[in-house]
Amino acid sequence: VATESIKQLLPPLTGRMLDDCMAIVHSVHSHMQYAPGTTSVLTPADECMQRRQGVCQDYAHLMISLCRAAGYASRYVCGMMKGEGKTHAWVEVHDGQCWYAFDPTNDTAIAAGYIKLAHGRDALDCPVVRGVYRGMCTETSITNVIVNEM
Repeated sequence: VATESIKQLLPPLTGRMLDDCMAIVHSVHSHMQYAPGTTSVLTPADECMQRRQGVCQDYAHLMISLCRAAGYASRYVCGMMKGEGKTHAWVEVHDGQCWYAFDPTNDTAIAAGYIKLAHGRDALDCPVVRGVYRGMCTETSITNVIVNEM
């Protein structure tokens, strides 16, 4: 949900979706500072906007809020980036015919090098690992993605 404070980040719109989305990407990227450990998946976009810091999920949530305020259908995506070895979040926006991907954390439109694992309304729709355990135990999580060209 785009609050009035979030809407202040909305750049002037042209009505051309790809141009508008790139302007939103630049606006979010220039407004935020990447700061691991400052937020969680439950941190609302307006709080991240006020703090001016967060991680990829926060950049994505903020961009989604702005895209929706501009009238563009958008969704949260989680996956992996080439060379990172960690999960990452970005945004897809629909133009009425297909989805286009944008990464506000890295200030770019996405053409290649990203592997989608899930998409949904927000980060809570796309947990990479979900489970419950009881008792005394240690937890280790290892994620491997192997891509082969066909």
